[in-house]
Amino acid sequence: MKKRWILLDQDRGIFLGTYSPDHVGEKFDDLMKVAEIQDIPLYALFSRENPFHFDFAITFDTKLEAQLFAMDMFKGKGKMSISAKEVSAGSKFIHFVQLIKDGYEWHIGSMDRKVWDCANKTIH
Repeated sequence: MKKRWILLDQDRGIFLGTYSPDHVGEKFDDLMKVAEIQDIPLYALFSRENPFHFDFAITFDTKLEAQLFAMDMFKGKGKMSISAKEVSAGSKFIHFVQLIKDGYEWHIGSMDRKVWDCANKTIH
């Protein structure tokens, strides 16, 4: 595992990635719209606003890369307290179990019971 970076917002939790309802087929009006690419809306997913129950988050190679992405993606999106945090990850995506091991349990938010049981068994 090597050092990588995640984005963390104090209110929304860990940035998981983005999704488009045009590709997924489901729309959630309470998610933050961050962009529109060729008339396709793009929404940000965070661990505390996770309607798909994702159990992984995107990571970045460097702190600077994470910060630049955040500045570009969340510019003008209201009050956010977003920062880049160091994690240990073997790839571009990090599983919630590793996030818990790295000390980010509080930031995960509501997790599917199945995911929580898996994380609990793996850690203990």
